[in-house]
Amino acid sequence: MPDGVWVSEVTERYPDATVCVLSAVPSDDSGIALITVYADDPDEIVPAIESHPGILEAELVHESTGQVTVQIETRTPMLVLSAQTSGVLIDFPVRISDGEVTLEVSGAADRLAALFEEFDGAGVEYRVEYIRDDPRPEELLTEAQRDLLLTAVERGYYETPRRCSLTELAEEVGLAKSTCSETLQRAEGTVIEAFVEELTGPIGLQSDVQ
Repeated sequence: MPDGVWVSEVTERYPDATVCVLSAVPSDDSGIALITVYADDPDEIVPAIESHPGILEAELVHESTGQVTVQIETRTPMLVLSAQTSGVLIDFPVRISDGEVTLEVSGAADRLAALFEEFDGAGVEYRVEYIRDDPRPEELLTEAQRDLLLTAVERGYYETPRRCSLTELAEEVGLAKSTCSETLQRAEGTVIEAFVEELTGPIGLQSDVQ
């Protein structure tokens, strides 16, 4: 993050703390955000946030052991303004530690390129960990696979104990038992692979881009 941004300077001052931005929206000449600060002594960090020249207002929302949640208004909502200008969507929460931001965004390729241009213009040093083409859920499966999987869930095929056997499911959808089993296995495999990739990220797509 460039110099002058409050979250960069505060987390560099307290490198053991993590600021988690839960949500944020740009205002006219500022930005409003709900943040949670995680630290051994978060009460020590809140005054540093409140007194930073980039903060217009800070209001305590919730406090518990090792964390505080604060609503802030800042003069320098760099991330949300960059996202708004380029037309990408920020996937909250956003985590900041020791002046570095871990950020996930969603958008078309041209909008992502526009975001990188915004970062370049603002003096942000960044590295792209991965870019993933996420199909919509309905595009993962064929229509036959989707209909069969939904019917299986509706009839209790995946419940324990099962309310519907494979034979009964095949009769319900008008398929041979072997065809029903093969179609269901293919659908299950596709869904599981998509779920695991969502958890771990795609393999082989990491790159260092400055």
